[in-house]
Amino acid sequence: MEKLVRWFKQLSIPTTFTIYMFLCLLLALLLSAITMNVVENRKIEITASYEKDGDHYYLTTKEGKQLGEGVNISVDNALYSIEDQREMNVLSIVSIVAIPLYFTICIIVASFVFYRQKMKKPLALLNEATEKIANQQLDFTMDYPLQDELGRLCSSFETMRSSLEANHRYLWRMIDDRKQLNEAFSHDLRTPLTVLKGYLDLMDNYVQDQQWSKQKMTEMIATMNIQVNRLENYANSMHALQKLEGMEPSRRRLQTSLLIQQMKDVILILNPAQHVHFDVKRLMDYCELDVDLVMQVFENLVNNAMRYAKEAIHITLSMNERVLNLTIQDDGEGFSRESLTKAMEPYYRSEGKEASNHYGLGLYICKLICTKHEGELKIMNGDQRGAIVSASFKVN
Repeated sequence: MEKLVRWFKQLSIPTTFTIYMFLCLLLALLLSAITMNVVENRKIEITASYEKDGDHYYLTTKEGKQLGEGVNISVDNALYSIEDQREMNVLSIVSIVAIPLYFTICIIVASFVFYRQKMKKPLALLNEATEKIANQQLDFTMDYPLQDELGRLCSSFETMRSSLEANHRYLWRMIDDRKQLNEAFSHDLRTPLTVLKGYLDLMDNYVQDQQWSKQKMTEMIATMNIQVNRLENYANSMHALQKLEGMEPSRRRLQTSLLIQQMKDVILILNPAQHVHFDVKRLMDYCELDVDLVMQVFENLVNNAMRYAKEAIHITLSMNERVLNLTIQDDGEGFSRESLTKAMEPYYRSEGKEASNHYGLGLYICKLICTKHEGELKIMNGDQRGAIVSASFKVN
């Protein structure tokens, strides 16, 4: 029985409507037949209660011999009472009105039941979803189990909603990243600007007092040049980040072995002092991704590992469910507690002698590239020691 009900619910809208109409019209015919039979029987009962005038007639031969039992032929000349006449009139009206009335009621009932069982819920879901989307509320799901025309429409609407939600989250993430980037950039600009402003004040005093030596002026100009170069490098990095944020991955199909060879060539060019272990696991023969961006992530992560590793760097390349995973682990001190939460923020630099050698953009750029490949960047510390950075890229 449950299978029959499930099958019936999965029928298309025209088929379901036809079945509802057929059943209700069949019910209307049945009710009409019952009503007409009751009306005719009642009329016969009323008529039979009155005496009738008539004679008994027989079929006869030429000789006048009677055949059979004969029949009574009577004339209905009775006058009905007022009550019976009123009832006979009512019965006549019922016999005329009953059929169209039954059909009308059954059609209305069929339409109502069809709407309630087949149309009401999906239309309510679609209406509610439309209102939520209009109010920028995208954190909901449309769950309609049937696969009829409205079910497929609800599924398409859910696909549209999920796409809108993904785009909405992406835009908010971009806005949040842009806000963090601007705040970090503004923060790092204060130091060189403060230095330049201080030296300009000193030079202004020197012009008035003329008490500084030529060597002192040369040192001051050299320091100012360093700060100017620092500002220029910051501006260039901002321009590069803006260009990267607006870039979409240019995916192309290539042999995975070629990607592995490119990574090994990069290691040879960088020539790290540490020993590098390169491990490959479960790779498909071909993959489709933006090789240049993936190699940029690889170079950044290897450079970071070279900066902090002591003796060894472990690189693992694997693939799982059409996701390319790149993991690089070093045997250095690992991430500090603060770095684990802030290392992927733009312009973040940890304390230490290595902090002055970079602008704190490497991991942020890697995270941005992974996101554009529908992947992610994760950082953690190893069980023993050292940092572990894992980058994932979705491949077609």
